[in-house]
Amino acid sequence: MAKLKRIGVLKTAYFMGLSGIIIGFIFALLLGIFYSIIFSYSYTEVLESGLLSEEDLTFNWLNLLWYPLIYGIMMFLSGLIFTPITNLILKIIGGIDLDLEK
Repeated sequence: MAKLKRIGVLKTAYFMGLSGIIIGFIFALLLGIFYSIIFSYSYTEVLESGLLSEEDLTFNWLNLLWYPLIYGIMMFLSGLIFTPITNLILKIIGGIDLDLEK
């Protein structure tokens, strides 16, 4: 039986940041597909109604850059903040028991 007593802060932050970049990219792709499908069916009707302009209905492909960047930064900062809290809790409770095999 092995015990997990500490987690590396910077490595966890890197991992979470990279995970955030991947999640943000997938989210931006899904959002782009959603915009393309939904507004291709009702594009002219919405424009004729005057509720939205043409700029409102277009998907900005720069979202494929911004979403991963924002999600990556947020997840990296979350890793920097919450890993020391996790390490403090692990110190208080004496670690987590792990059952490892070779």
